[in-house]
Amino acid sequence: MLLYINNAYKYIIVCQMSYALEEVARILKAARHARGLSQRALSAKTGLTQAHISKIENAGVDITLSNLIELARALDLEVTLVPSKTVPAVQSIIQNVQPLASTTDALKAIRAIQDAGKRLSETLPDTREIQRIQNIVREIQNLRLGFEEIAQLQKVAKQARSIYKSIQPINIPKFHLPQEKLKQIKDLARQLQEIRNTIAHAIPSEAISRTLPAYRLDEDDG
Repeated sequence: MLLYINNAYKYIIVCQMSYALEEVARILKAARHARGLSQRALSAKTGLTQAHISKIENAGVDITLSNLIELARALDLEVTLVPSKTVPAVQSIIQNVQPLASTTDALKAIRAIQDAGKRLSETLPDTREIQRIQNIVREIQNLRLGFEEIAQLQKVAKQARSIYKSIQPINIPKFHLPQEKLKQIKDLARQLQEIRNTIAHAIPSEAISRTLPAYRLDEDDG
């Protein structure tokens, strides 16, 4: 049988159970992060111990179907077993579907990185990297995000806020951005570009050209 996990539009896994352990572990962990749940909170929702959840997320223990179902439900996912003869058809469908997360989660992630980028642009000199970050965020706003992309955006937003806070006590003259900070900002831009590329490459080019903006934030909301 083939195992895949989905929630409405999201298809997470398409692989044989014999080698799905590490992939399942990676996806469950990403889904937990995207939901903003700690292992302790997930433990309370599922009844599984925090230690066992940690082992599952690190692929350090075989996960039983009952535990997988409990974890999936707690993360608003669904587990489905598909007969072997239907595997080719399911794979064909899912390979053309970009993993999606809820609109609410996506908007929060995008807003977080937008706010962080805006603060940096208002505080720092008008560098090419700041402009690059803003451009990439606008591109990402027009794409569909999966749990992993949301978790990655949240991580980048946290790093951007950290850079912003570290700069606040320092009176930085215009056009005199410390090289260390410039390097950190370049790394943020690189991470965002990688996230953007990962999402875009997973969608057929013709689908991208037809897609309307996925997560449009009103100008007045800022």
